[in-house]
Amino acid sequence: MVFHFEDINQDTLNKGLFIEIVKLVSKYDAVLAKHLAESNRNETYSSQKIQNDILKCMADETLHTILNEVKQAKYFTIIVDSTIDIGRIHQFSFSLRFVDQQGDIKEHFLCFEELPNATANDYFVIIRKLMEEYKLDISLCRGQAYDGANTMSGRFSGLQSKIKDVSPLALYIHCCAHNLNLVLIDSIRSSINAISFFGILEALYTFITNSLPRLKIFEEEQKKIDGLVLTLKQFSETRWASHKHAVDSVYINLPAIVTSLKRISDGELLNIKLKTISEAQGLLFRIMNFKFSFLLVLWKNILGKVNILSNYLQNSKIDLITAHDMVSTCFFRYFILKK
Repeated sequence: MVFHFEDINQDTLNKGLFIEIVKLVSKYDAVLAKHLAESNRNETYSSQKIQNDILKCMADETLHTILNEVKQAKYFTIIVDSTIDIGRIHQFSFSLRFVDQQGDIKEHFLCFEELPNATANDYFVIIRKLMEEYKLDISLCRGQAYDGANTMSGRFSGLQSKIKDVSPLALYIHCCAHNLNLVLIDSIRSSINAISFFGILEALYTFITNSLPRLKIFEEEQKKIDGLVLTLKQFSETRWASHKHAVDSVYINLPAIVTSLKRISDGELLNIKLKTISEAQGLLFRIMNFKFSFLLVLWKNILGKVNILSNYLQNSKIDLITAHDMVSTCFFRYFILKK
């Protein structure tokens, strides 16, 4: 649902989030209800401009509070990343991490900025601009957290070196969770058995979800087994956590997947093509064996254990001692599993 429409006075059941929430609150607030009912059309203070003004006031006040906390803390870490959005615009995200007056770790996202290019100097120019805009002293920066791309991590010409030129004590840290993600993705790519296994999961997802009749059969079989309808998950080549979700969904749904493929193989669908029957039979052959079942259980155990560590490494309140202990525990569990 969009936040507001161009014309909030048009006759529609949905006038956007803002108006719909105001209408909902007015059911329990007599003063607000009276204001909406009795005010003239131009006195309701609910126009698109007013909504935007309210949003800006809230954003400005929030930013002001965060920056005051940063200045009271004195020292801070900058966290920077970038991505290309749906409009093909390179977006630069900027966050700060610090310890407040009560000793609590705080981590706040501050803004997006359009990135003209993706060079280290482009990142640095934007960071300097934001430091001046927020009236923060970059020499008080004590940490830099980015990914491991050479543009960011380069010791001589990367962003970390440019920040160290103006703040020598700003230690660069490659995001631990990102490091773990890279290790796991590379470990999967290094094994033919793993590549083949995850290829089967991808083929199952594509075959079942790319056709409404096939998806309907799958949902019917799920309801017969436990009454629940759970979707299969697609995994991303660059996000290992999506591999865990894909494995878990197949592990839970395996009986329904098998019976669905058998029904499709038997030609239960109307006007089914021979190619579809052949694909269903091929997938059945690939999953109805000990090797697939063994790898499914194995990867469920492996990814389940490391997921605990990964989630902690992404926690904004992470501390080094606990992180070190959890890494050691994870290694020990894998050692036992290997034995």
